[in-house]
Amino acid sequence: MSDLSKRLNNDLAPGNTHYLIVGGLTAFGFVIACFSLFTTSRDILPLGAGLFSLFFLAISTIVWMVVVPRTFVPGFMIGLLTMLMGWRTAGLLGIELVAWALLPAFLSALAVFFIARRDDLKRAVPVMDTPQWGLTFLRLYVGFDLVPHFTEKLFAGSAARSEDISAFQSMDLSGAFWFVLVAGLCELGIAIGIGLGFLTRLAGACAALYFLIATYLGGHFSNGFIWASEGGGWEYPALMIAIFLVFSAIGATRFSLDGIMRSSDY
Repeated sequence: MSDLSKRLNNDLAPGNTHYLIVGGLTAFGFVIACFSLFTTSRDILPLGAGLFSLFFLAISTIVWMVVVPRTFVPGFMIGLLTMLMGWRTAGLLGIELVAWALLPAFLSALAVFFIARRDDLKRAVPVMDTPQWGLTFLRLYVGFDLVPHFTEKLFAGSAARSEDISAFQSMDLSGAFWFVLVAGLCELGIAIGIGLGFLTRLAGACAALYFLIATYLGGHFSNGFIWASEGGGWEYPALMIAIFLVFSAIGATRFSLDGIMRSSDY
């Protein structure tokens, strides 16, 4: 492992106490999710969707407690992504107790990021400068912004998915179920590619193309520019496309899977 890779995995790490707090709070959300799964009617909480939420929260807890202290950058991003996936799946199922239980875990994870940023910028030679930290935060946000979209298509059960299927059927598209499935997989890929910073340049180009196609199929170009217009204009998709194209052009910062791979000796 190179010196830069060690700095990414060690120097940026704020300290084990912070990770244990996030991991403990996520574990608490997992326990509440277990309680909800076995005490809620299957008509309200489908077993498969509930198990998905438990699975993601279990992975997040393990990552925060075991992986993050050893390899901070990939552990932080994967732990946050899986936390958001479990949190959103529970929210879509209407399990408000789990949603509220995980709010402190999410806020603590954000605190870990900003503590790492503060500590890094205090160093004589920081791993990343202020603009790079800003780009990292923006990349994490726009990448993980897709979590609510793909979880309802892939992991939250047929009830949540039915609204998306109806939306595709309203576009006069045959095989609406398969369109929803493909769209969900594309959005999951964007969350991994942009959010985790994996093959970021390629992911940015593909994400921009996906949003362009989705905007066209959704009829947003004909609804005018303003997103608040009836049916939604193309203002928001254009903003996302512009951001994706920026990351396609510049790639990810060192706080990414690409950054880890570039800095390693492998």
